[in-house]
Amino acid sequence: MRHIRQPELYSVDYNVLRQRFLSAARRSNAALFEYKHPLHGPDGENLFTDVAYLGERNASKKLVILSGTHGVEGQFGSACQAEWLSANNPLQLPADTALVIVHLINPWGTAWSRRVNEDNVDLNRNFIDWEVATPATTNMLNCMRLWFAPNGMAPIATVQIKCCRKREHRQVVMPALRPSSKQASTIVPTDCFMAVAARYGRTAPSMTS
Repeated sequence: MRHIRQPELYSVDYNVLRQRFLSAARRSNAALFEYKHPLHGPDGENLFTDVAYLGERNASKKLVILSGTHGVEGQFGSACQAEWLSANNPLQLPADTALVIVHLINPWGTAWSRRVNEDNVDLNRNFIDWEVATPATTNMLNCMRLWFAPNGMAPIATVQIKCCRKREHRQVVMPALRPSSKQASTIVPTDCFMAVAARYGRTAPSMTS
């Protein structure tokens, strides 16, 4: 089958991303599963994480491909998934092998152009086994102390950060760490990600993790 490049390959519209992926998956004869998100997009649209399954249902070898872990990167990941499906149709997989393509695991973040999910959680820092106790962070904290406060004192600089997101504008005031070393220059966050990078994980699972 001749591959036809899809229109609006890097669209930022959530509905375009979803429909393009679903169309590519259907043309590949994938089994489709949808998981509805409890919240809505900026235009009131329903949000879904869609899963396309190709290959033997009981295959012992499964390759899982995710997109949209960080919502703002969902457009590129979605484009890659849809384009790959279109370019490899019909898909020929080895025996006992299946492909699981998870489209926009963080649909809320993609729809609202946010790195984090609806709980302000970076999913890349929240994929742990919630059936057991959360891992200790002693080593990480010790490393931070060595860098930011080698003499036992951690000076704090308070900065005001203006966050402009799709259909919202808010001002966030957060503490920003700076190195204690005289040779190190002050760290001044330039966006929200820099300011809260160490605070994206949480102590409980989110809807999408």
